[in-house]
Amino acid sequence: MSKLLSLIIIVLLFTGSIKLRAQNIRLIAPAGYNIIYKEPNFAKGTEGTPYLNLDWEPADILLKNGKTIQDLMIRYNVLENKMLYQDKGKTYVVGTPDSIAEIKFLNKIFLYIPFEKNHTTENGFFEIVSKGKVNLLRKYEIEVLRANYSMQFDTGFKNDRLSLNQELYLQKDDHAAVANRKNKLLEILSDKKNEVTHFINQEKLSVKDQEDLFKILSYYNQL
Repeated sequence: MSKLLSLIIIVLLFTGSIKLRAQNIRLIAPAGYNIIYKEPNFAKGTEGTPYLNLDWEPADILLKNGKTIQDLMIRYNVLENKMLYQDKGKTYVVGTPDSIAEIKFLNKIFLYIPFEKNHTTENGFFEIVSKGKVNLLRKYEIEVLRANYSMQFDTGFKNDRLSLNQELYLQKDDHAAVANRKNKLLEILSDKKNEVTHFINQEKLSVKDQEDLFKILSYYNQL
């Protein structure tokens, strides 16, 4: 990339109010301003993967400023809560994720939003399960299960394992909260609390059951 073209891109980044820092998104920044991703080190023999999928998948990144970065090959590192992209044989981190509106894969869409966890607010990637006045989201987590093999009893696992877990969240007003507690559900759906409560009781639904949760949200979203 020529110095003149690099200068033009830098000017566009500022005048267009692009919030992504130059060192984070290579495809819209001058060469040399990249964060190269380093693979995490695991104990020898560790089973499982930190990634949602082993394969790189094509995706577009939609920015909050209305711009789009198209045709990236992306992979989600669930363990580190990082979206990675690949270019010319190297792996880079998709930086400043709070500037991202959506990451659109062929068959799924991810958001990066605040969420409640252990009475604190964190930020993370969520897959959209269903859209409406209140969105249903899926949060992936990797649990590291340490080796616990007992030679004496020949029980347990000889190697560390990476276990993929998932939990459903409700999103309203760019904030997500876990969806498996009835009180929290009714708090989020407070504008129709009486109707939703009646529907849950009448249909004998449980917020801990995924299909029942779909029914509750579908009912709420059509009110």
